[in-house]
Amino acid sequence: SRHSSRGTSTSSKDGAVRVKTRNDGNDKKYLILGLSAVALVAIVLGFVAIADFHGDDPKVPPLTQVSASASSLCGIAIDGTNSPVVCYGLHTIEPEGNFRMVSQSNTHACAISTDNAVICWGTACTEGEPGCPAALTQLSQDTYWEVAVGEQTTCLLHQSDSKITCTGGFPVPGPVANMHLIDIAIDDNLACVVNAASQTFCWDNAGQLFNVSSIDGQGVLEASGGFSPSVFADSNARRRRRSADETAPIPTVCATSFNRQVWCQDLRPDQDGNTRPWIRVLADSTSQFEVVSFSAGRGCAVSTTGEIEC
Repeated sequence: SRHSSRGTSTSSKDGAVRVKTRNDGNDKKYLILGLSAVALVAIVLGFVAIADFHGDDPKVPPLTQVSASASSLCGIAIDGTNSPVVCYGLHTIEPEGNFRMVSQSNTHACAISTDNAVICWGTACTEGEPGCPAALTQLSQDTYWEVAVGEQTTCLLHQSDSKITCTGGFPVPGPVANMHLIDIAIDDNLACVVNAASQTFCWDNAGQLFNVSSIDGQGVLEASGGFSPSVFADSNARRRRRSADETAPIPTVCATSFNRQVWCQDLRPDQDGNTRPWIRVLADSTSQFEVVSFSAGRGCAVSTTGEIEC
């Protein structure tokens, strides 16, 4: 999502972290892709105290959009009238030019230029690597609305027909492949999209679709999915044999609704086989939210005034 890279943080009684950032005035705020523990710290500390990436280097420019993984951080910088890609950790051989969006994982990164062309780079972008075909290492002739990068996977939202294609071992289910989409997101083994009717669809890397219900009859603006670590409420859990259901990561989707609230849904069916309800998060916040990012049990949302709450 597009936001300033610097801010101050506070925490509330509900445990949410709130970071005040500069609202850059853009109508569209792109998703904070691949949010991880490192990304959460990066957001809270304003990207200036991440020793693993760039320490307290005063030359680091403010960033208007970021994408983070466990070992890397990329963003779109503000450099006068230019908007270059900058990366810390991995993927530091950035393409030249002006860009409006970047997405990355541990294997590679991709960015969309201000002319809506896509280019990718990184260790996965070599001949014979299906997750990032060599053709993508040059600015594309085709144009795209969005790009979403996972481990050994690249998904693109085409400008010509608003449809999605994915490379690598991440098949797109038939019903989704034929939809006109407005938003795409991928987090390793879970992908989520929003179609033109503001409905959310999620599937895993085997192509299995999950049942995603509507949010009290409301449409969805943005969605982001990921697998959460299992949480054990039973204090005796370590003393007994854990079943596969208990130890398996939990597929979860979070979304912003038409009334600018943030909701999350456990995509596993309940004990009766029914779809679980959406649960509102950041419920005590007075903010209205535009976008949300969720990964590995952590989430952040960006408000209409440029405030990030996690």
